[in-house]
Amino acid sequence: MQPITSHVTTFIREPTWVSPVQGLEQHIYSAEERRDFEQKPGVLTEYRKNIERGLNGQFGIFLKNSKPNLDTREYFIEQMKEKLHNEYLEERLIPQWAVGCRRLTPGVGYLESLGKETSPSYTVKSTP
Repeated sequence: MQPITSHVTTFIREPTWVSPVQGLEQHIYSAEERRDFEQKPGVLTEYRKNIERGLNGQFGIFLKNSKPNLDTREYFIEQMKEKLHNEYLEERLIPQWAVGCRRLTPGVGYLESLGKETSPSYTVKSTP
């Protein structure tokens, strides 16, 4: 949508942590992978279990004020600023609270599209 619009208004109740993409959201499964999932018993289940293990293994980042939590917060801030490249948007979109106080948002390409210079105008409105 970003390349074809001249103005975008985003309504948000509060800022949210937009977590860096870990690659799964953009993965395009090959014909071989799809065939294996369909024809080889257990392959899809094991794949799903591996994803779940990886996500569960990140539990420590949600323990407020722990070192992993504070490190993750700093990393997310750095990543969000790198994608936005815009102080106005950074002030309005980067939360002030700890990671895990609200659900993470894996916004694939969202921040990058808001921060692109080719966007002629944008508005961020917070709603109560």
